[in-house]
Amino acid sequence: MPADDPVEYVRTRIRAMPARYPVRATVGAPAERVRKEISHYGTVEPIDDTSCRVEIATDSLGWATFCIGALEAPVVVHGPPEAIAYMRARGRRLTAGTQEPP
Repeated sequence: MPADDPVEYVRTRIRAMPARYPVRATVGAPAERVRKEISHYGTVEPIDDTSCRVEIATDSLGWATFCIGALEAPVVVHGPPEAIAYMRARGRRLTAGTQEPP
């Protein structure tokens, strides 16, 4: 193996593969906490003690939405535009599903 840790080597190679959507967001949670939850799926860079930048390169906007939504922290999605539109639509569908029937 060209690395000491074969699992980390595979993860690094997967992250380096081109993906259709580089989903970027700011998360209102410490980088260390966010890293524990999604480091296998993207990169996490601290901004300060209480927030971080996240990037998930993916071909599935549904997957990126799931990963970011599972963080249970305030999030601002910066792009790409397709990711923002997808997440808005998903949010509308989820909200509509919680409405009382007429």
